[in-house]
Amino acid sequence: MSENKKLLKVSIYCREFISKTTVILRFCTLTKEQLKGYFEKPRINIPIYKRPERIYGVKNSKGIINWDEHDMKLHDEIVDITTEIYDKLNYKQFYEIENANTLILLFSEFENYFFKCFKYILLKRPSILDNQTITIKELIEKKGDLNLIVEEIAEENALRKFYLDMLLDDIIEKKIHNKFYKDYDKVFKYAKNILSIKHNISEDLIKWLNFFKQIRNIYAHGDGTITRIFRNKIKKFISKVNRTNFQLGNKFIVKDQVLMDVEFISTSIIAEFDKALLKIYPDLLFKEDKKI
Repeated sequence: MSENKKLLKVSIYCREFISKTTVILRFCTLTKEQLKGYFEKPRINIPIYKRPERIYGVKNSKGIINWDEHDMKLHDEIVDITTEIYDKLNYKQFYEIENANTLILLFSEFENYFFKCFKYILLKRPSILDNQTITIKELIEKKGDLNLIVEEIAEENALRKFYLDMLLDDIIEKKIHNKFYKDYDKVFKYAKNILSIKHNISEDLIKWLNFFKQIRNIYAHGDGTITRIFRNKIKKFISKVNRTNFQLGNKFIVKDQVLMDVEFISTSIIAEFDKALLKIYPDLLFKEDKKI
């Protein structure tokens, strides 16, 4: 890169997202390259796992847990099965697992970026919550004894701010987490209409991200098998993609192109949102001397 080239101005949260996704994707690539090289060589018959000699023994153990002899024997029998499976492993199996895990991590970092942005905004402008419904049930879930809190707040002004700040922080986190159970188009409408971040994120990008989110979900909450629920949620996209990839009961394979698409879409969305965010909150601007 040219020394004179100016880098895009981004927030500390965007910089963190870029840093972490770069590591995630590079780790994925290096891992697959290493595994491919390994499987291309003559196999060495070494057990995938061997329990260290009595590190977790029942007597005079220096480990954190004192394992019961019965548990240790049972575990050794499981290791025998593991070793047998290991001898039959192939590169394709590792490739599928690594790509599926990488997809989950990419979405985690994407949502983590928006979680931090939304929380920052709501803590800066808690009045936004005035129009949000906060139930007594939520208060009790977060603080346990509501009556005790009310009494303490009434008795001491010093405690009042302390408890309200803690309460506000907890409620904000719960509200944000609840947003991400919905489709992303609702998340970005909330950002624009309620949080006043006037972004220009492409609706097409958001729709495709919703599609890839459903693929993430069948791995995060299952083994990647295509279910009726999954097909119903992505049916509007099936006409645009290869139908043979979405046969009921088949396993969706996360190929490299899926990771490239998700990286492109998520980065594009965050870059667009970040520009609008910095216009209102310039103090979030990343500076080289500012730690992430």
